[in-house]
Amino acid sequence: MEFLVVGLNHRTAPLEVREKLSLSTDGLYAGLKAMESYDVPGAILSTCNRSEFYAMEPEETRGSPVAWGVGDQRIKQFLADYFDVPLVELERYLYVYRERDCIRHLFRVVSGLDSMVLGEEQIIGEVRDALEAAGSTGTIAFNDSGNVVSFGVDGAATGIVINPNNGGAQFTVEMDVQGGPGFTGITQYASDPTVFFREVDGRPLGSLLRFTIDTTGIITGIFSNEENLTLAQIALAEFPNPVGLLRAENGLFDTASSSGNPIIGRAGEQFTSSIISGSVETSNVDLVRQFTDMIVSQRGFQANARVVSTADQILEETMRLKR
Repeated sequence: MEFLVVGLNHRTAPLEVREKLSLSTDGLYAGLKAMESYDVPGAILSTCNRSEFYAMEPEETRGSPVAWGVGDQRIKQFLADYFDVPLVELERYLYVYRERDCIRHLFRVVSGLDSMVLGEEQIIGEVRDALEAAGSTGTIAFNDSGNVVSFGVDGAATGIVINPNNGGAQFTVEMDVQGGPGFTGITQYASDPTVFFREVDGRPLGSLLRFTIDTTGIITGIFSNEENLTLAQIALAEFPNPVGLLRAENGLFDTASSSGNPIIGRAGEQFTSSIISGSVETSNVDLVRQFTDMIVSQRGFQANARVVSTADQILEETMRLKR
């Protein structure tokens, strides 16, 4: 899938421009319908600080980087026509992201890293509303018995296409909701709607609690949903002449012509060195043990000092009696 997003936010456009492209919750459905007429169906995220239009490259240009630009040009033309803003005026405020950059941008938006208020949580609900609006257009018709008569999804989709992107073949999950004369498929009765999950194999949302670093430098994040994920790995660098490094501020060093170029590698693989987490460099003692011994020594010194002081008082009293 070749995703793309065209949008503007508080960093790229002034308030008066953002207001022109803003859509209410009810206006999302009309906007999505109009967007489909330009052959770029997708999702619309509209908040007080951003308006973003997510879609896929048109089918005729997929897999051809040379033809990239058709999708975003159609979205731009849709924006100019639908919001009645000259395209020349609008383009200078817009940004376009594709594929990995598009996914990375969406993650930054959802996490609040791209918000005016860093880490805001309201954006999560707004993205959820955008996805629900994009995927909730369709019609199901029932008969008097509560069984499905017809099932239609806007865009004529008949299934969910999944590409595992791991070497496996692409496959389609067909949406068979017609059922039969019994209680199979989707039904509708004169009661509140209910949804039951027969099986849940995912995990709930988790937040990072702490992290650990092993001897090879792998940083593992421990999350509140009992999942452990590898976040990164610390790389090591060796120099042909470490003595030639230039001393910088805060205990750092910089490369120099006399030090040679760094050789980057992993601990335990390219290098025999290992990483010890939670230890101070050049430290070879147990700090807790050393503090305990220091306290014991201090108590002993205080006791000895009192003995010397007492002996001095006795000697002074003996000299006074002799006089």
